[in-house]
Amino acid sequence: MHACAWEPGDPLGRLRFRVLETSVTAATMPLGALAPRLQAAGLWGVFGRHLLRVRPELAVPVDGDAFVLGGPMHGRYEVGFSWAFGDDADAIARLLQRPAVRERLHVYVPEAIAADVHARVPQLARAADHLLTCTRPPPGGGAEIVALTPDTPRERFDPEIADRLPPPPIWQRFGFAYHGVLDRGVIASVLETTVDDGDHVAIQQVFTASAARGRGLGRALLRTVTAGLCARGRVAVYLCAVDNLASLSLARSAGFALQRSPALLQQR
Repeated sequence: MHACAWEPGDPLGRLRFRVLETSVTAATMPLGALAPRLQAAGLWGVFGRHLLRVRPELAVPVDGDAFVLGGPMHGRYEVGFSWAFGDDADAIARLLQRPAVRERLHVYVPEAIAADVHARVPQLARAADHLLTCTRPPPGGGAEIVALTPDTPRERFDPEIADRLPPPPIWQRFGFAYHGVLDRGVIASVLETTVDDGDHVAIQQVFTASAARGRGLGRALLRTVTAGLCARGRVAVYLCAVDNLASLSLARSAGFALQRSPALLQQR
């Protein structure tokens, strides 16, 4: 939708229209057009570059030089969080208050402007996550990994694991990969790699069923998968909440080092 304004015409007295962008639809940009910004964002742009690989035509909400990428505003079940790009706190705050963006909002904001953004949208709760990376194969590992597919029978999984897996079409459409470890014939620990920008691979959802905990299955799984990524020249990326000490300890045991703690704004 556009609004039109009249402007003075030429010496012959003709008038012309000037188009004013006033709608949410007008203030979007194809993700492919933002590729240079995502490349320049370094580690902050990893998740955006993954979306660029799978959905370059995605309409991204923008405000000046700021934009917000990912999460429910794109109807994406499999990306439950968003990333804010830019250093204009006012612009990012305006984006976060758009109806299409704010639903179930869970967005990472650059640390340098997090306080300013939060002051402008105080209805959001502020927290932080840890972003860690691993560039060298970790010690240990050597677990026998089961590569999971959408066709893997659900009866092979511990029921707790089966309940956590997303619908199989999500795997196929966005190239996610799931790896498991067998415990007494049942897949009792799984790991999800959900983001791949060509240089980095993000590891998420390392989860071990309750009945199989305490035997090091999750640690062996994480170390083995991370070693494989490093051997292929990829940087492994790991995100966890700052108060999830068990997850942080697990990551560090596999050779991950803390890079930053991005601010997290979400609905209360």
